[in-house]
Amino acid sequence: MTLGRGASPLVLLLAVSLGCGKTEKFSPENLGTRVQGIEAISGWWNCAASMYTWPSPWGAITGYSNGTCSGRGDCNCNGTGPYGYQYQCVEVINRFMIANRGRPRIWGNADVSMCNSAASSGYSVYRGSGPQPEPGDALVWDGHAALVVDNSPNSIGYMQQNYGNSSTWNQATDNVSWNGSNFGSLPGVGYPPVCWIHIGGGGGGSTCPTGGDWAGAGRYCGSNGISGGAPDTLYYCSSPGGPATPVQACGEGCRWMPPGVDDECYVGSCIGVPFGDGYYCGTHGLRGTGNPDGLYLCRGGSIASYNFCTSGCYWAPDFVDDYCNP
Repeated sequence: MTLGRGASPLVLLLAVSLGCGKTEKFSPENLGTRVQGIEAISGWWNCAASMYTWPSPWGAITGYSNGTCSGRGDCNCNGTGPYGYQYQCVEVINRFMIANRGRPRIWGNADVSMCNSAASSGYSVYRGSGPQPEPGDALVWDGHAALVVDNSPNSIGYMQQNYGNSSTWNQATDNVSWNGSNFGSLPGVGYPPVCWIHIGGGGGGSTCPTGGDWAGAGRYCGSNGISGGAPDTLYYCSSPGGPATPVQACGEGCRWMPPGVDDECYVGSCIGVPFGDGYYCGTHGLRGTGNPDGLYLCRGGSIASYNFCTSGCYWAPDFVDDYCNP
């Protein structure tokens, strides 16, 4: 045993104006309650500034500021990029669908033309009613579009580009209501919903729990009743036996919660550990929700490494490194 802690053991999408279709200028609304940790960011952003990054299961995707063009459908602050006008609202959706998901380009403005294009390109398109949009889907209003990053039974969290007042304010994320069959009008503006776009097969063939394993719509660890799921991936399920959509890969393992409560990823933190730098079991001095069978190396308040202990993690005396049971 180590005697002291700290030793090592779109090309243009259209030839005409593309993006958010209508000019979008309005004052910031009351931001309200965020869904499941989705963060609203307000304030001024320079052109191409990174506003929000979603660490999706298919790779990170960043929403960028449209600078002084923010909130306008007739202006782009950074010219034309491989996925469209930078940074109109449609650009981030095509960038995600093409670069992250390997799917076809979706042509059209943020209106019914985008829905029609998606349908003709093999996407599942729902108009007026259908299953709840899932992370990785696109919401389309008559004048704006956004990428779904989270949801709850009554709300959908999304990230977006090119939304806001062109001189003082724009917003990177927000929530819209879900009534069980359709999403609501665009917050702060009232643009009506037109459709939502779903890739289909998002769970890679994984299906949601059935029978006694089904505990209602929500998030499930891949080992918690998901057929064909990866154990350390968190999935979203909207119906028993339906497709399981991956939401997040859990780097420290996936945590089963009581029935009716969403499963979650273990997330430990080395900030303020009580015995200085060194090795800690996930529930021995770490902050957050560390994996009890995980061994964490803490260095300067950060996690330097993580290993899963197949036979469990041993709590050593104070100021002595914890270790995996043999």
